[in-house]
Amino acid sequence: MEGFSETLLKNHFTLYQGYVTNTNKVMDTLSEMAKGGKIGTPEYAELKRRLGWEFNGMRLHELYFENLGGKGALNKAGKLGQEN
Repeated sequence: MEGFSETLLKNHFTLYQGYVTNTNKVMDTLSEMAKGGKIGTPEYAELKRRLGWEFNGMRLHELYFENLGGKGALNKAGKLGQEN
């Protein structure tokens, strides 16, 4: 991909893979804890906080990947194309 090094892209794919893996693990663990009646525990609260971190990392990488590339020209009438 022009303008992006192979190392940069591999790093982002690796980070994304880690966020997806961790999001799935945390969601599975939270589900098991909920089934076991451990919703009010500090461990459950910490995992809920961690889920936000992992999910946000995953989602931000998805948005990053969606915006890579493209062959069309910048829309000069759009917000990015307007001079301020």
